Amino acid sequence: MFFRPGGLRFAGGSTTYYRDGRGGAPDSGHLALIISFECEWGVIKVANTHLRWGQEEKSPEEHIGLMEIDGLTPLPSAGEPSDHPAIVAAFEKG
Repeated sequence: MFFRPGGLRFAGGSTTYYRDGRGGAPDSGHLALIISFECEWGVIKVANTHLRWGQEEKSPEEHIGLMEIDGLTPLPSAGEPSDHPAIVAAFEKG
């Protein structure tokens, strides 16, 4: 992940590996890189990741891409209050 110093100050980073294996299948090995930046508004977290998608026949509970998004535990869930904004840059991997 690249950023231009000046408006943002690097405040730390972490990696989240998805636990997306189901029914005895191994986890995919997919991960998200989560970087925290400090700026004039406070802390902003940016997650960069690839998602497994293309399973339209699956129910939402079985969809790997949705399970991976739910696995971004350092970020607030939809509708959950947070002290900082979060940005997720997800790329579809077919």
